[in-house]
Amino acid sequence: MNSCSATLVICWVGGMTLLIPLEVQAKSKCVVPPIEKREAKGSSAQAARFHAERNIDTHQVGYGDVSLAPSGLATITATFSNGKKIAGNKFYAVTGFFDRDDRLIFSYVQWKGLNGSFGGKAREGSVTDRVQLSPAEVRRLCRIKFRFGTRDCGLELISFKKNTLTFSTAECRNAPKRD
Repeated sequence: MNSCSATLVICWVGGMTLLIPLEVQAKSKCVVPPIEKREAKGSSAQAARFHAERNIDTHQVGYGDVSLAPSGLATITATFSNGKKIAGNKFYAVTGFFDRDDRLIFSYVQWKGLNGSFGGKAREGSVTDRVQLSPAEVRRLCRIKFRFGTRDCGLELISFKKNTLTFSTAECRNAPKRD
């Protein structure tokens, strides 16, 4: 089993959600409408919505959703699907908020453990958190990027003593540190 992660840029343009690959987003304009334009479209409570989905590994998928209110309240939901029959895993989603110069303003990490499907339908689980961005952070916001992955990357040999092998779960090198 290898370590997989993926990154997408999600855009909210005129009420539609667009998926833009990273190599395209570097050449594009700011994809999050300025707060003034969102407020001008109607209610000041209108939230911008962002969505991404990406394969993490064979039979494993990550979905990310962000709802950003003009007040700066962001509701971040990470949903994972594990269709592997036996292999359970600890999934993560990193949601990054970036400015026009692609500098990180704020990031948030979410974790969810899921067992294998054991031959049935894929197991799914989600985690939702709310975070508050300051007015200055909301004004600077230009892009939202998602990265999905898993923490466990198979087994590693811990010891070999008197014809006894001891294994442990190997952590992926690119997984974020867990608090």
